[in-house]
Amino acid sequence: MKADKLQELAELMHTSVGRVEAIRERQAQELASYEEQETEALDEKRKKLHYEHIRVTEERASLTEDKSKVDTELAKIDDLVYADTKEQHLEKQTLDENIGELDREIEELSRVLERKRKQKEILELEKQVHERKIQAARMKYADVLEGLEARALRVNSKLQATDDDEATW
Repeated sequence: MKADKLQELAELMHTSVGRVEAIRERQAQELASYEEQETEALDEKRKKLHYEHIRVTEERASLTEDKSKVDTELAKIDDLVYADTKEQHLEKQTLDENIGELDREIEELSRVLERKRKQKEILELEKQVHERKIQAARMKYADVLEGLEARALRVNSKLQATDDDEATW
C-alpha cells in the first residue's frame, strides 16, 4: 500500500515534471515567435522610415528649387519696378535726406529750447530773490505805511465830506 502510494506519487511527479517541461518549451517557442514578430515589425518600421526620409529629401530638393525660381522671379520684378519708378526712388531718397536733416535741426532746436527754459527758470528764481528783498524792505517801513494809509483814509473821507458840502450849496 505504501509502495503503491509512492509509485502513484512518483508517476504524478513524473507527469508534473513533463507538464512543466512542456509549458517551458511552449513559453520558449512563444518567446521566440514574439521576438521574431517584433524584429520583423522593427525592420518594417525602419524600411518605412527610410522610404519616408527619401521622400522628404526629394520633396525638400523640389521645394528648394521652387523657392530659387520664385526668388529669381521676384528679383526680376523688383528690378522692373525700380526701372519704372527710378525718378520716384531718387526723389524719395532726396526726401529721406531732407527729413533726416529736419530731424537733426528739430533735435538741435529742442536742446536750445531746453537751455532757454533753464535760463528762464534761473531768472525767475533771481526775480523771486529780489521780490523777497523788496518785501523785506517794505516790512521795515510797515508801521510808517500803515500810519500813512490811515491818514490817507482820513484825508479822503474829509475830502469826500467837503465835496458833499459843496454839492449841497
